[in-house]
Formats: sequence, structure tokens, C-alpha cells
Amino acid sequence: MNPLLAEAQRLRLKKRLGQHFLIDPGALTQITQALALTPDDRVIEIGPGSGFLTERLLATGAQTLAVEIDSRWSALLRRKFADHPAFTLVTADALAFDFLSACAPIPERPRLVITGNLPYNIATPLLFRVCGDVDDPDFPLRRSLSQLTLMLQAEVADRLTAQPGCKAYGALGLMLAPWWQCEETLALGPASFYPPPKVRSKVVTLRPRPHGLIAPKQLKTYARLVRAAFGQRRKTLRNALAAHVGAPTLADAFAALKDAYGDLSALRPEAVSLAAYADMAAFLDERRAP
Repeated sequence: MNPLLAEAQRLRLKKRLGQHFLIDPGALTQITQALALTPDDRVIEIGPGSGFLTERLLATGAQTLAVEIDSRWSALLRRKFADHPAFTLVTADALAFDFLSACAPIPERPRLVITGNLPYNIATPLLFRVCGDVDDPDFPLRRSLSQLTLMLQAEVADRLTAQPGCKAYGALGLMLAPWWQCEETLALGPASFYPPPKVRSKVVTLRPRPHGLIAPKQLKTYARLVRAAFGQRRKTLRNALAAHVGAPTLADAFAALKDAYGDLSALRPEAVSLAAYADMAAFLDERRAP
């Protein structure tokens, strides 16, 4: 019998916290390998649960900070890793945790990564808490983090990696892509967890881009365009943006971008590339400039 499953079955889980422990040894190894940790690194683990991944992280020698909301698991983790000098535990809600203070630069440990199995009900707000809003070019964590390797519901993971024209392509990916490169690392079925969830999961890795894909002065307009477009994604882009951009200006924007992107006005929002949204934002900002 899988010893991780046997251990997990002895634990009492809280359904409201979305607790599903990864018990697949091969997957734990792949996640650890994707992080490529060394003894000079620091890692923050969100939601360590009973510490199955934590053991692998500590085995690399990396300084490991675990953020766990459930006080029962905190007590278990303190006992389990009491003798490990590289382990630190904070009992806190990750949505309220001060990641900025925890991520303060340490010269002798320059590389910092975040990992964890994010509960499905908080994955999206937690992503923005650690990655920053698209229209905040100076978000400090972006300068501190080297990598995020996170377990997400497959539906959320697909939205991060989707290309234009895919059903999963939308506002979430477009709000992160200007600052973060995202790739799928691993796909997992329900049997890899205890208890088995009703959905599939994927591990994704995000790395900060050296430079954003959009000029800082265009970010706020870009964010407004994306939100407006995908607020009514069943409509054409012209109709989705009509209430947010005056008809004459919108027509001029489509005309100005036609050579580069074709007739954007008749496309659905999910068929329009990040570059096209960025160029539209630049056009609208120039039109508004005195």
C-alpha cells in the first residue's frame, strides 16, 4: 500500500478548506525537480497539510517556510519537523499572509520560490496576491520571486496557458501574461490525491519576465479593455467594448489596427491576442492625450 495514502487516511480533513493531499510519490518528485532547489535557495510552501511535499523540499537543503491555515496540521508539522533547522512554520491564512515581509531579500539566499497545492476556492485571488495586478508595474514580489510552481484545478491552469481561440483563453491569463511566463508542468487525475477530488488538477510554473510585455503607461487602459471585453465574452469585441469606448473612437481604433490584426471588431474577445489588446490600449491612450 502507498504509505502516503495510509498516512493521509488517518487524518481528519475539513471539507470547507478544500483539503486534498497529494499522495502520488512520482508527482511529488516531479514538483521538487521542477523547483530545482539548492541549499542556497528559499522556498515558501502554501498549504503544506501533513508535510508530504515539505519533506521533499527540506531534503534539498533549501530554507523552507510553510504557511498553513489549519492549526491541527500546524501542530503535526511542528512535531514532524521539530529537529529540522531549515524549517519555519506560520499558522495563517495565505490570503492574509504578509508575503512581502517573508520575501524580503537575503543576500546569501538570492533565489526565492513559492510552491503549494492551492485550494480550488481561493486559487485565483491567491494568484493575484503573489503575482500582482497587471496594472501595478512596481509590484515588489515580482522583483523578489524567481519562480512559482503551483498545483491548481485543471480548469484554472488551462486559463493561464491558453492561446487565443481556445475556450480557456480569457481575462485571467491576459492579466498575468504581461508580467509572467506560464507553462504546464504536470497533469494529475483524482487518484493522485486523498480524498480524490471531483476535478482534475495540473501543476503550472510561472516565472517573472525580465521586462513586461506592455508599456507601464498603457497598463491601466489595457486592464480596463480586457475586463470589459471578457465581461461580455459572448459578444463581438465591438459590442463588448461599446459601452466603455465611444463609438467613433472605437471605430478609429479598429481601423488603425486592421493592417496588423485584421478586422478585430467582428471577433469574439477570446480570439484577440494580447498584442492586439495592448496596441488598442496604446491607441486609446494616445487619442486621449492632450
